[in-house]
Amino acid sequence: MFATPVPARSSERLARLTSAGPSLALALAATAAMLAAAHFVPAGSRAERIFDAVLPLSPVEPPAFGAVLSAIALVALAIGLRRGKRLSWELAVMIFGAAGFAQGVLLHHPVAASIAAGCVAVLVAGRGRYSIRLGRPGRRILALAVLAGLASIGDVALALSFPHARMNPESGLSAVTGTLADVLSFNSVRPLAGLARHDGILTGLILAVRLPLAALSLFALRPVPPVVPSAAEEAQVDGIFREHGRGALLPFQMGSDKQHFTTSEGAVIVCGRYGRFAIALGDPTGPAGSEHAAWAAFVASCRARDEIPAVYQASGQSRADLLALGLRPFRVGHEAIVDLTTFDLSGSKRANLRHTITRARRGGIAFHFYPSGIPAGEREALQPSMVEINRLWSAAAGPRLGFTIGYFNPAELDRIAVAVATDPDGAAIAFATFRPTGADGGWVLDLLRRAPGGTPGALEGCLAEAAAGLRETGAPTLSLGLAPLAGLDDASAVTEERGLARAAELVRGSYDVRGLAFFKGKFDPRWEPRYVALENRRDLPALAIALVGLHVGGLRSVAWTAIVGQVRPLFAWAGRAVSRRHEVAA
Repeated sequence: MFATPVPARSSERLARLTSAGPSLALALAATAAMLAAAHFVPAGSRAERIFDAVLPLSPVEPPAFGAVLSAIALVALAIGLRRGKRLSWELAVMIFGAAGFAQGVLLHHPVAASIAAGCVAVLVAGRGRYSIRLGRPGRRILALAVLAGLASIGDVALALSFPHARMNPESGLSAVTGTLADVLSFNSVRPLAGLARHDGILTGLILAVRLPLAALSLFALRPVPPVVPSAAEEAQVDGIFREHGRGALLPFQMGSDKQHFTTSEGAVIVCGRYGRFAIALGDPTGPAGSEHAAWAAFVASCRARDEIPAVYQASGQSRADLLALGLRPFRVGHEAIVDLTTFDLSGSKRANLRHTITRARRGGIAFHFYPSGIPAGEREALQPSMVEINRLWSAAAGPRLGFTIGYFNPAELDRIAVAVATDPDGAAIAFATFRPTGADGGWVLDLLRRAPGGTPGALEGCLAEAAAGLRETGAPTLSLGLAPLAGLDDASAVTEERGLARAAELVRGSYDVRGLAFFKGKFDPRWEPRYVALENRRDLPALAIALVGLHVGGLRSVAWTAIVGQVRPLFAWAGRAVSRRHEVAA
């Protein structure tokens, strides 16, 4: 059991508030840089003098490109500090240290120097908060050393390349230290009058160092790479699934595109990662009573890795645990579950289904169910038409989906449960595939495919035939899967559910929420709510994008596929045009 979180003491709140100081200083400096880039802070103005005297970092001088680059780096550093990134902390200590030197020794701004020194003190005192590391420590140290080396070598070469610096070693040293502080602290220092006539060289030196500095600041925001499991860990996960796996999501939880989080109690949480999101798929799998500890360990691990924990399609049993851990669960739809022990086509509740299937049979449609795969002889006759149906369906449906959606594999037809509808000539016009749901003994609908313009009732007949066949094998339930956005109320007390219900109405032209729920409702299923959970409401749009990305295999790949699909016909047309010209010339 986990203890109830204790409210933070006032000293802990004060420590968190104090640690926000460096992030705030970086954000203010970034704002000053953007104002300068937009020419809202003219050179020599009173605003510029205030920025120089008060801000520990005041990159308010031209060129505009340098100010924009500074703003990007400073914002990235501020975000990295708030997220506890170690590399961001190391860069910030270096930058504020150089700023304290530049403001106090070279520019004689005691207020700005004191703020810079205070930021360094706060960062060093709270260094334990910045524990999220990317890669090996040696690589970060090497990157920082290369950065400092570039600045130092450039400074020395620059200072010693001018006669004034060689004749006056003291001025040369001033040039070295001043320009180094300028480069690393995002301040604007003019240490040596002899260099003032060479702004292009100075600008080139500054950008040559600040570009990799900005790149490192952005690199620090990357998600922590996932841990590659060992063979023993993979075997442990397989054993847990075999012993405890259950539910309609089980076939997808075992997919190779998923990652597994294993707890010491022998439970597994399956998740997909997209950007900073770690999205758990369904409930934990493991011994009874291990669910709360599994959720707590998963959320703690996400926070320690700078990931945003989220859950997709959790059941009502997990709702209380997620609430206790500070997540916000809300319904995203309902799963349709058919009780096979009482399933038949009689009665008024399934009258619509019965009449639809009867009309299909009168039209010459026959239905066949193969619980252990299609036998070899029949497979040779059915497979070509099934492959063609899937091709036509895929061409109209868009990119291939995954994560919680299966795909058609003709090589599996001899070993998976399949229901097929055939026309009077024996060719397939619709089919459905099914997967077992593990220890609960149930089954879940995997794929539905129908030939364009096919006979109405073909799909309903496939499902009814499969339900009757599975009932004869002793299976207790058949899940028809999630009906996304179905059953939500636009007057719900939950803000997210009201928004999703209204969104369902807006997307009816491209995704028929009511139609899918109506189709599954013909089988008189038991509707069970499924939940999405996340920490902050503001993350909901980003979570929706992440879920789409996981289902389509990455938005970039989809965009590239769309571009290729548009460009390829142009190349084909150009090729045909060139061929016609050659024919005419001949």
